Amino acid sequence: MPEVTEDMERESEFIVQFFDREEPSDDPELEELERLSNIFSVLDKPAKLKVLTGIRRGKSLTEIKEEVDVSGTSVHNYVNEMIEADLVVKDNREYHLSSLGEWVLMAVEGVDQVVKYYAIKTTLMEMPGELGEEIVDQALKDENIGSSELSIGDLKKWGEF
Repeated sequence: MPEVTEDMERESEFIVQFFDREEPSDDPELEELERLSNIFSVLDKPAKLKVLTGIRRGKSLTEIKEEVDVSGTSVHNYVNEMIEADLVVKDNREYHLSSLGEWVLMAVEGVDQVVKYYAIKTTLMEMPGELGEEIVDQALKDENIGSSELSIGDLKKWGEF
């Protein structure tokens, strides 16, 4: 049996990747939806969101592993998925969020705030009489939120995920 060289391994890997790839789409909207779907699949577990947040805070993968309470292998796998999805970049031995990663994490935090707000508002609106409405209206005034969309400044003001 002939010896397998490094060149042969690279060639076989290229062939596998070539035939395993998906056909490019002629539909830009479909391509964008596929990219979004990939981002959601990369962040499909709470531990992955914690890893992404830890990277944003400048923590090492070892520190993140201890905080998230998953194996080091899992953390590395998560980070590699995030790199493939363009959410994280590796600079020497350090990891940082890409600009896309920053925006995605900010969007996730915004959705979290909206869900919390909705839960509170729903609970307060179930209070008898106008008391619930008054409390909600005052809370909206205190937070400077009206019927308009949330701003990035509001999301930053409300703090970390």
